[in-house]
Amino acid sequence: MHIRNFEPTDIKSAAELYVKTFQQAPWSEDNQVADIERHFQRLLSMNTAQSWVLEVDHKIVGIALGFVRSWYRGEEYQLDTLCIDPEKQGQGYGKALIQALQAELVANDVHAMILDTDRGMPAEKFYQKLAFTKLDDSVLYAIEF
Repeated sequence: MHIRNFEPTDIKSAAELYVKTFQQAPWSEDNQVADIERHFQRLLSMNTAQSWVLEVDHKIVGIALGFVRSWYRGEEYQLDTLCIDPEKQGQGYGKALIQALQAELVANDVHAMILDTDRGMPAEKFYQKLAFTKLDDSVLYAIEF
């Protein structure tokens, strides 16, 4: 297992992994690789983007994409996407990726990570096991226009 910084050359493989992962139950999403590639390109173009890949036998099996943002208590990391190959889930790779991310962030004086996930999905329990806590006073809103 090797964790390294996400490089622009990883976009296609990472997008394929994302589509493969989230097309399966319980998500059953119908994403197109080209759409996810564009999303990753936009995310990586942010000047505060910090993203990683997890490789096993030189193959990307996990990704973590996000960015650092300013907050009144200092800087925090917004985890936008965490994805582990379905064939590798439940083997500790997600935990290892999150722990490596945390170590790298702390080394860069970032001491908080935030994310959102769908209620009732496996990811919710995964994050709880890693000591993430639900922010009871927060509500996620969205508007499309």
